[in-house]
Amino acid sequence: MALQLQMRKPLTAVLTEAAVVGVLLIGFVRLAQFLMPWIPDLSGQRQNIELYIMAGFLFHFALEVTGVNHWYATEYCKLAPKSA
Repeated sequence: MALQLQMRKPLTAVLTEAAVVGVLLIGFVRLAQFLMPWIPDLSGQRQNIELYIMAGFLFHFALEVTGVNHWYATEYCKLAPKSA
């Protein structure tokens, strides 16, 4: 049984988006590492759990505040097939 993917966007666009998100996340992980002294160690594994939760929180918050998330959602919806 072969796996067949149907994509709404060209593969190059998806790979570019993935690369951009990956690079941005590296920056937000670095920012979260800087903030680690002020983040409580709730799990006992602060470098593995709280670090990535904080990086994800900062990443999502920054994209919401700057309007990038809204812009991306609007642009992505243009690609969705119209229902009859």
